[in-house]
Amino acid sequence: MEHAADPPAWLTPLEVAALLRVHPRTVRNWLRTEQLAGVIIGASWRIDATALETYLHPLSPEIPTTQK
Repeated sequence: MEHAADPPAWLTPLEVAALLRVHPRTVRNWLRTEQLAGVIIGASWRIDATALETYLHPLSPEIPTTQK
């Protein structure tokens, strides 16, 4: 039986702020100005962990997973 892929890890602005050592207001500003991708669920922002990685490393080349 095949299992569905794991759901994305969703972070709150407070969690992102703690990871980056910035004020939560800064993260909310990034979200409002669309510098950081996120979604509003109810009245709260959520940030996909992959969107955060893309924001932090926009031009990083992919790391090869296998070597020959």
